[in-house]
Amino acid sequence: MNYKHFTIEERCCLGEYYVKGKSYRKIAKLLGRNVSSVSRKLRRNCTFYRDVPRYYPYTAQKKSNLRNSYRHQGMFWDRKVLDYIEEKLSLTWSPVLGKKEQTKT
Repeated sequence: MNYKHFTIEERCCLGEYYVKGKSYRKIAKLLGRNVSSVSRKLRRNCTFYRDVPRYYPYTAQKKSNLRNSYRHQGMFWDRKVLDYIEEKLSLTWSPVLGKKEQTKT
């Protein structure tokens, strides 16, 4: 599965089309994206000002960058954990199978 993040240019176009009242399907077709991606971006980054929905592309980009900076943070920060993983993988342990299943096979 390939996923390409929205660029700031795409976000600006998304905001412009949204303000003009185009449907999600039409916006998705114009951007060459999936309808669900467009819907998700608008739902996640839309704000309401006096009950009018607004989409700010630069704010959305900053929020996206912030969310991406926290992705996988602290998963393997300890050298002991990395050494343990490398040791078990060298013994042909599978990361999918648990310890219990490996003793059975």
